[in-house]
Amino acid sequence: MKNITLKLITLKIAFFLIAIYSYEQADKYDTGFHLVGQCLWANTDKHQDEWGKCISGNCVDAFGVYATPFGRYEGEFKNSKRNGTGTFTWNEGEKYTGQWKDDTMHGQGIYTWPNGNKFEGEWINNQKDGTGELIWSNGDKYAGQWKNNEIHGQGTYIWANGIKYEGEWNKGIKNDYGTITWPNGDKYTGSLKENTMHGPGAMEWSNGNKYTGGWVNGKRSGSGTFIWANGDKYTGQFENNQMHGSGTFIYANGAIKKGNWQNDKYIETEK
Repeated sequence: MKNITLKLITLKIAFFLIAIYSYEQADKYDTGFHLVGQCLWANTDKHQDEWGKCISGNCVDAFGVYATPFGRYEGEFKNSKRNGTGTFTWNEGEKYTGQWKDDTMHGQGIYTWPNGNKFEGEWINNQKDGTGELIWSNGDKYAGQWKNNEIHGQGTYIWANGIKYEGEWNKGIKNDYGTITWPNGDKYTGSLKENTMHGPGAMEWSNGNKYTGGWVNGKRSGSGTFIWANGDKYTGQFENNQMHGSGTFIYANGAIKKGNWQNDKYIETEK
């Protein structure tokens, strides 16, 4: 008898752990419509007795309110699925209001988080996809294109500290071509690779200096031209932000120095 009791207890614990695991592994945007009746031990929602029920209205082909293990939906139904416009509020406080298609967030909608983050834009199959704007509670803001829940395509990101990037994104990374503007007035326009200035590009500083040429990992490298605000001008090779290699320096007074340079210092005249 003791062995049978012990086995029953062990079995209940196993089911309990499986229920918790199923709940934790659920999709972030899962609204529980296909999981009604599961995770009963893992979830302590005070409305457990309402799970899987149409609380009010018509949850088949009209407007109704439906409870699930993850939260509650209030809106339009068609063929017993969320279709049309409605609001789903998760138990943790997240909320989506917008268009639905066959039980998924699909179309135009607004999603808010308890921490103050807010997204407003297009959704496809429960993912941010298309055009939309996400505002973070810390003040950061992005407006532009999305793909599979990631910033992807053309868009503008403004950080709370005032830095602004406008250009191409690839899976949340600044890539290809764009413009970065700093609060002090500095501005870069050109190629980028993995969030860094890389390739041909132009930089203008707020003090009047300008550079046009090659960049490698955020530093002036390769061929380029640097013009100082006082009229001095250098055209030639750069490495790690310094004049390095063959180049010509023309001073504002007309004097010319042509030759090889190393770490911003003139070495010798070219032969």
